[in-house]
Amino acid sequence: MSFVICVALTGAGLFASWLRWRRKGPRSGARLAAWSLLPIAAWMVGVATLIERLGSAFARFGASFVFSTKTWAGLLVAVVAVLLFLVSGGLPAVSKRKARKAAKEGRDEPAPSRPGASSPAITAGKAGKTAKAPRAGADDEGLGDVEEILRRRGIT
Repeated sequence: MSFVICVALTGAGLFASWLRWRRKGPRSGARLAAWSLLPIAAWMVGVATLIERLGSAFARFGASFVFSTKTWAGLLVAVVAVLLFLVSGGLPAVSKRKARKAAKEGRDEPAPSRPGASSPAITAGKAGKTAKAPRAGADDEGLGDVEEILRRRGIT
């Protein structure tokens, strides 16, 4: 089947290139002749058979996709899986990237990977490590704990 199509395309192309050669000159005719020889060359190499098989495989897939309830159910399951990924916070690699970005910015502790997880500074404080005593100043008696939080975060 592909041989007949390739021979027909080559024959029609060569006839058109002869007409173009006479009307527009040898350069334009030769270019069209080169394009006309490609279908028969594709058949000789075996590419035409490959294209024919790919085309029929795509046609079978499309027909089975449209008329198959199993395929539509599989598509529905894939959509539900994507929605669950989005609702649950995305892929785990995203939180790892955020933690690496926070480390590059110079923060002491990485961002917690999930809600409710305690940061390393809080767990270290619970383990018995004492924080530095806030500086006592005349104007900032109530701001000592704020300064300590800012110092732990690396802001001041």
